[in-house]
Amino acid sequence: MGMEIRAWTKLNPQGDAYSPRTGHTVTSKDGRVYVFGGTDRRRRQQDLFQFDIESSSWSQVQTRGALPPRRSGALGVVDDSNMFIFGGYDGRDGNYFNDLFYFNFATQRWDEMPSIVGDRPEARTDHIMVLHSSNIYIFGGYNGSCRFNDLCEYSVEKKRWHRVEAAGCIPSRRFGHSGVVHTASNRLIVFGGWDGRDTLNDLFEFNFVTKEWKEVETHGVNPPHRYRHTAVIFGDNMFVFGGVDKTHSRFNDLQRLDLLTNTWSEVCATGNIPSSRTFHRAVVVASKMYLLGGYDGTDRLQDLYAIDVGECL
Repeated sequence: MGMEIRAWTKLNPQGDAYSPRTGHTVTSKDGRVYVFGGTDRRRRQQDLFQFDIESSSWSQVQTRGALPPRRSGALGVVDDSNMFIFGGYDGRDGNYFNDLFYFNFATQRWDEMPSIVGDRPEARTDHIMVLHSSNIYIFGGYNGSCRFNDLCEYSVEKKRWHRVEAAGCIPSRRFGHSGVVHTASNRLIVFGGWDGRDTLNDLFEFNFVTKEWKEVETHGVNPPHRYRHTAVIFGDNMFVFGGVDKTHSRFNDLQRLDLLTNTWSEVCATGNIPSSRTFHRAVVVASKMYLLGGYDGTDRLQDLYAIDVGECL
């Protein structure tokens, strides 16, 4: 297999874009990318913006219902016609969240999901949030004093939280890690993060069928240690971009993990390569990965890049 080359494109959309920010929530639905909240140069936000890919334009969504409290570090998933957001941190008042809000794309309305308070995961930020068969899973994160390595599941149908009794080799407590679901093999793949002493570049999988964790033996060259990077999945490949290590080195490399062979390789990126950054967000729509905002070491960003993550011919 020859050197894998993929080209980044910097997009210059029309319209009313979100302000430069970090720790925003990014999801996609029907050819649009949605950005909620995060921290801009003034404060934490609770606004919602949409980017229409076809027309390459931004607009603010005029929502109904009670907005989720201002926050950064919330994560989101889309199930059917709802975007769910969980967790995050409001900074100024030191509040960490464990509420679960949802935005309905049809009614354009925010509501809070009912759940028994006692069953909820502890409040946290810098966790991961993924969706598998209409269940939401939360793993890891940080609440200002301790790091987590618990796995919690929310059944959208039953509207109930519960803690998953997982077996096997459970990853160490961490935050700022990434997580993707490889549907074909029913696996959650967790990469990197910060354990309180070190930045990590280990790789774990949780099998949704056997409810078992294991450390993944990989081939190729492992990416450098990092946290607050992004990981997305397309087909049988996971792509990791950016992040920072404990020496404050920021990254703008694109790393690919082949999930069929568990082999790492670095993608040779060309074109308009995004600056090194952390606390950005990424999402895949069709076969393109979109990269939004983040922090480059001096400033918050609001730029938008795309790269094709489909099959390399």
